[in-house]
Amino acid sequence: MIAVIEFIRRHSRSVAFIVSLILGILLSQTPLEFRARVGSVFMDTAYRPFSALSTSWHTLKNHRRENLRLKEELINARLKVEAFKEAERENQRLRKALQFSQQTEYYTLLAEVVGRGTPRMPSAITVSAGSEQGVIVDLPVIDQDGIIGKVLSVSDQSSIIQLITDPNMKISAMDARSRVQGIVSSAGGGMLKMENVPVNVDIRQGDPIISSGLGGVFPKGLKVGTVKRVVKPQSGLFFGVEIEPSAKISTPEEVFIVFHGIAGTPLPDTTEGEDG
Repeated sequence: MIAVIEFIRRHSRSVAFIVSLILGILLSQTPLEFRARVGSVFMDTAYRPFSALSTSWHTLKNHRRENLRLKEELINARLKVEAFKEAERENQRLRKALQFSQQTEYYTLLAEVVGRGTPRMPSAITVSAGSEQGVIVDLPVIDQDGIIGKVLSVSDQSSIIQLITDPNMKISAMDARSRVQGIVSSAGGGMLKMENVPVNVDIRQGDPIISSGLGGVFPKGLKVGTVKRVVKPQSGLFFGVEIEPSAKISTPEEVFIVFHGIAGTPLPDTTEGEDG
């Protein structure tokens, strides 16, 4: 028996051929109906795995196509949602700006920020209002939260604004709580400092700093910033006062140019066409 098995193993191809030949001869002698059934069973057994594989492949392909379509729809939906959110943020910001403009006691002109930086002043901004809108040099510029800077130069339809954080910018200011006065200038890194503050006065972290009205440019009471830190020197006569600006200096989208009573600028005439 072992010898037979060993012979079959060594001559498996020949044995398989002989067996297939014998089965073919025997099958040819059987009735046609039987041969049809055997052929059907054989084809079904041999073809079924390939048929199932083909069906699975087409199913996966359809699923992948459907997933890609759904992903595309999801991305488009997200883009629309983000666009709606940005429109809502824009509406809220403009409503806030309009409300602020209506509440301020000064005449203000809303101007859009249309550029950032110049060859001589990388930190300056350009706004969409100029001499044709009545803008002149040295007018204060603010946003809803505080002082942005002042008008540095003017053309017909635009103006360059020197920011409050510019090293050459100085503002006469005071502590809104204690009324202590000093000079606010740039401290670098988007921060401000208040100079000439004697060590014997009352100034504290968290105090609001406002414009004092001195100097003829900024009217009294505009927000400058908030005291972030007060450093008392070991020797010296003045505090080191660090201030965080109130205005959004680094990300303004629109600003207000202040006219009324500033730098000798009269309130624009709004009575044209009225009697008396």
